[in-house]
Amino acid sequence: MKKNKDKTIEEALPDRHSDVLPNKIRRISADDFPDEILGAVRLLKENGFKAYLVGGCIRDLVMGKKPFDFDITTNALPEDVMSIFQNVKPTGIKHGTVTAIFSSVHAEITTFRSEASYSDCRHPDSVIFSNRIEDDLSRRDFTINALCYNQDEGLLDLYNGIEDIENGIIRSIGNAHKRFREDALRILRCLRFSATLGFEIEADTQKAMLDCSPLLKNISYERIYSEFKKILVSQYTKETLLQYSNVFSLVLPQIFPAENVGNCTTDESDATLYEKYNGPYERNDVYSGFYRSVVAASLCPPDFSIRLAALARQDPECDTQDQVPDAAQQRAKQALRLLKADGKTVARTLSILKNADIHFSGDRRCIKKALSVYGPELLSDIALLRIAENRAYVATLEDKIRKCNDMTAFPVNDPDFKNIKGRMDEDELYLHVLDEIEDILIKCECFSVSGLSVNGNDILDAARVYRENVLISSHDCKVKHNSTADGGKYVSVILELLLNAVIDGRVPNDKVHLCGYIRRILDKLYALSQYVDNNK
Repeated sequence: MKKNKDKTIEEALPDRHSDVLPNKIRRISADDFPDEILGAVRLLKENGFKAYLVGGCIRDLVMGKKPFDFDITTNALPEDVMSIFQNVKPTGIKHGTVTAIFSSVHAEITTFRSEASYSDCRHPDSVIFSNRIEDDLSRRDFTINALCYNQDEGLLDLYNGIEDIENGIIRSIGNAHKRFREDALRILRCLRFSATLGFEIEADTQKAMLDCSPLLKNISYERIYSEFKKILVSQYTKETLLQYSNVFSLVLPQIFPAENVGNCTTDESDATLYEKYNGPYERNDVYSGFYRSVVAASLCPPDFSIRLAALARQDPECDTQDQVPDAAQQRAKQALRLLKADGKTVARTLSILKNADIHFSGDRRCIKKALSVYGPELLSDIALLRIAENRAYVATLEDKIRKCNDMTAFPVNDPDFKNIKGRMDEDELYLHVLDEIEDILIKCECFSVSGLSVNGNDILDAARVYRENVLISSHDCKVKHNSTADGGKYVSVILELLLNAVIDGRVPNDKVHLCGYIRRILDKLYALSQYVDNNK
């Protein structure tokens, strides 16, 4: 469980706009690729075809990152590829893509393609295969994704992708408006690369992206969910969500309030709303609740459910920190339903929001009792969310002070200023709770019924022995058939009593002591039943 106790706000909120240094480009070689991948390229060439490793795997390698997905582009037609490789699946054969599967890795192999029309803003109306790598690279999305490599020719960079990586720039290939009109999902891909890599979006590319953003209505929410999930857990999510909140409002209005929207038409010259997007937004001001919720999300661990909960906790249209749990759950539920998120993600996010305001105590016994109710994962999620919210509270207050230039101009009766000490104290409390949870788990201390050294069968056995050795010897016919003596319907109650005794330290968590405690509980239950019978 990671906790950044000593991390300052500045360290916790990395700023991609400050002190930007050129990225170091790493030279790549054949040693960087799995043998099966190099063998696939070599096999295509041995059969008389051109072949290159292309796209994200090359981008990642030159940036010093380890790639996990490998794409190969070739002038071999899909049927040629399927005849060359033994284990091949036609995963996208309509668009020229098949997947070659090897023992430890697989590669998507796609035939060179040239330009085609995209009437649905997502898929080409037809696929035109080409014999030239230049045609294939010219129709790709961004320069940083148009790098390709093979052992014979080395690195091929027709669109200065290396220079853009060095300078931290995302730039469209060719006409940016055309690229985004072809496939509107590229808008979210562009934002994902910006959020993940911390790169700036080049001016013309940014203008086209914002103008064409209404075309996102043509994209399925399954694909939107896939991209948004990656954006939200990225290192630079704060900058991306704030700077391009209008784009997100088009696909998730429940979380991002709508303001200015683009105006993409078939006539590129009619796209004129770029200036509106680049102006300062009131809702992104440090005084707004929306701003604070985004800061809180960025301070959460890179976990989709926790960060979405942070975004939903703050009413986007509210300029105070007042939070309405039911409203937050409703917003998150609507957004997740729209995104067609999986049931596990929905359940976890809503559970965090439902219980986000539970009372915390630093007492170890109270923490164990909370663990018995909520479980370690949910309790940790809530603590991490609350820590992020408190730190966002402090961070935005610091921003307020900076905007006032000096303390004399700051409204000292501002409620945020008055509450800052309480927020900082809560931050320490929640960090302590996380430490205690971690220590309890490491030491395998009991905090749930399942962790007890006895179970329901042990209680039933103890009740049977109790009945035979105590109740029958009293020759009381009423007692002999009394359900209390069987103990069956009291199993769950007795287990909870045992758990509380163990958590409170009154009984050790071992079978001998617990069975003795069960006998005392049965004595009390029997005495109570006798009292009830005698007073009927």
